[in-house]
This record gives sequence, C-alpha cells and structure tokens, in this order.
Amino acid sequence: MFVAGYLAAWTGYGLAAYGVVQGVRALDLGFLGWDEEGPLVAGAVIAAAGLYQLTPLKSVCRRHCRSPLHFVLHGWRDGRAGAVRMGATHGLYCVGCCWGLMLALFALGVMSVFWMAVVAAVIFVEKLAPFGTRVTRAVRSPWLRWA
Repeated sequence: MFVAGYLAAWTGYGLAAYGVVQGVRALDLGFLGWDEEGPLVAGAVIAAAGLYQLTPLKSVCRRHCRSPLHFVLHGWRDGRAGAVRMGATHGLYCVGCCWGLMLALFALGVMSVFWMAVVAAVIFVEKLAPFGTRVTRAVRSPWLRWA
C-alpha cells in the first residue's frame, strides 16, 4: 500500500507533465520548432532546473527522499489508508527532489542523448549512493561560485 501511494505521486507528476506537453502541442506554436526558438526554450528549462537545484526546498526534499526510514518511524499512519497516505507523502518529497531534473532530462533528451545519460547518472548517484549528497555538492559548487 505504501508503494501504491508512492507510485500515485509519481503518476500524478507524469500525468501533469504529459498534460503540459499535449497542451503545448495543441496550441501548435510554430516558434517552438527546433529550427526556431526550441533550443532557447530547452536551455531555459535546463537553467530553471539548475537554479532549483540550489534552493533550500530541493535540499529538504532530497533529505527526506534519501532517508525514508526517519519518515516512516516519525510519520507512521495505521491501516491501509495510512500506508497509502505515507507512501504518497514520501513520493511527493521524491517528486520535490527530482521534478526539475526530470524536466531537464526531457529537454536534454531532445538535444543530446549523451548529456541526458550524464544527468541521469548524477540523479542516480544523488538518490541512491551513500555519498550522493557530496556528489551533488561537487556538481553544484562551481555554479554557487558563479551565482
């Protein structure tokens, strides 16, 4: 039941993203073509995702997403509905951690499969490796000096 709630959070994010893509397609905005302003829009999406990486909200969400045991022990809810609610809440933390990077992966996939794979590897390490937060800091440190 916990996993069902978790997957519901990600499904909601996926459906929202799909809705945005379909909405933009329905508008038939010719200037978004790859030979027009498409690269600028993709670059803006990547820049926005990069800026989100530097926010305190991203750090809070990543901390909760990486260590669900604390969340489970302190946010316990009884019953099936409680398990679904816990899973959905934890899933929302994980969406909060990764939504910007998932958006960047989409934009990068349109431009370069290689760079999409590089960013996907950073996301994987950030979420699962014991030293993931150090990798994130190393990747974002040059940007902090620039900003």
